[in-house]
Amino acid sequence: MKKEFEDYLWERIPMPGSNATTNVRLVIKEMIQKQMIQSYKQALCTLEKWSRKGLYDYGVCLDLGWKTIK
Repeated sequence: MKKEFEDYLWERIPMPGSNATTNVRLVIKEMIQKQMIQSYKQALCTLEKWSRKGLYDYGVCLDLGWKTIK
């Protein structure tokens, strides 16, 4: 995924404990509709990368996670 689209996704990921009205899944769908990315899998790979780096965490579903605080 292009850096500018990664930034777009990152800015919309909720912080833990926030009362965000959106979630990562909705943001990814929005990015596909706006033709920023071609497939859902592109975003999932980016989320996995951030998770390996300790920047992103999730419970059961990768696309319903949150930013970690360091």
